[in-house]
Amino acid sequence: MYSRTIRRQRKSLYRLWSRNRRDGFRIIRSRERSGGGFSYPLQEGILSCGEPAAEWGAMTIEEAIERFIRYKSLTLKDTSLDRLEQVARCNIIPRIGKYPCDAFDDTAYYDELIIPLVKQGLSYSSLKKVQDLMFPFCRWCVVPSRQYMRHDPLAGLDKLTEVSVHNLRVRYGVESTDGLEGGEEDQPKVAVLDAEQRERFVAACRAAYSSGRPRFPHGEAFVFMLYTGLRIGEMSALRWSDVDFEKRLIRVRGNLTGVKCRDSASPQYGRRVSRINPFTKTNRPRTIPLGRMAYESIQRLYEARRPDSQLVLVNRDGNLIDPVTLQMSLRRIYQFAGIELPPGVNAHALRHTFASMCFENGLSVKQVSELLGHKSTQLTIDTYIHLIGDVNLKSMPELTDLK
Repeated sequence: MYSRTIRRQRKSLYRLWSRNRRDGFRIIRSRERSGGGFSYPLQEGILSCGEPAAEWGAMTIEEAIERFIRYKSLTLKDTSLDRLEQVARCNIIPRIGKYPCDAFDDTAYYDELIIPLVKQGLSYSSLKKVQDLMFPFCRWCVVPSRQYMRHDPLAGLDKLTEVSVHNLRVRYGVESTDGLEGGEEDQPKVAVLDAEQRERFVAACRAAYSSGRPRFPHGEAFVFMLYTGLRIGEMSALRWSDVDFEKRLIRVRGNLTGVKCRDSASPQYGRRVSRINPFTKTNRPRTIPLGRMAYESIQRLYEARRPDSQLVLVNRDGNLIDPVTLQMSLRRIYQFAGIELPPGVNAHALRHTFASMCFENGLSVKQVSELLGHKSTQLTIDTYIHLIGDVNLKSMPELTDLK
């Protein structure tokens, strides 16, 4: 018969095991008796990602982040995991990777990581990615099953905002890249093609040589994206079975992404490979009705399809087309059509243009949000607030007409 104390200790260990088991971890308990009960805290019993917990301060930030990323790989999508690795490798490890975990505090976080990144000129979105990695990482390090840190050094700190990042830039004499110093009029807006640019773009996509061969093999796909609002990965993953010609609609269910191959047995190990995910970027399958231009475009694609292909968009060999290849082709079409866009703007300009046309034709924010596959209508409002405002201003009567 176990004593009451031993039973309480067993219950405590079971609760700890259950909590970590949900996160994909195993807890191996040594059944050493110490004074009539289990020894606690356990010295050899708790493993994190298959590795023993370290003594306080015995592990560096770099080593702990590597274990944290292995832990997150249990739940994150491949694209999110690639982004996490890139943020850690490019912005965090070069600056604080050699810090002992127990010596890392809020002062080191600001002086050795955030301030140098601000002086380097990183945008707010890039700084936010660093912040979004560091806060959960520090919470993860203080879990009793690891004890890499005695306490969370970032607990209670305020997170960075666009205003706070702008103030830091002003303090250190760094030129702002987020458009805050000039007021609301200087805020960056999404790139949208106007009616004249749309005509030139469609003409460029359908341009052909004198022999009749298309100048841009995938040009018709970009016309289809312009009038459906598809993401470039969704266009690459679209199947003919998702197209309903009778009802004039498409069902968006998948997304093609380029990810790092993590299968050590594969000859592509460590390289970037294309993969079709059976879900969209936001895990929200949707149905999009086809207007006249979109229906005409999908018919052209169907006439030029490969008989043995299930995908709408394939290369000459019938294989997947990487989104990066499509981006390069689209950039050449913009140049051919004489359309100049801000640096870094490419395929998403077609999606923004589709949203603009929807608002101009009287669709509500909720309807546009559903067509674009956004997680919430708030995201649609935040992205297209200037478009919504412009449409509302055009529809308002003249102030002199008010009585």
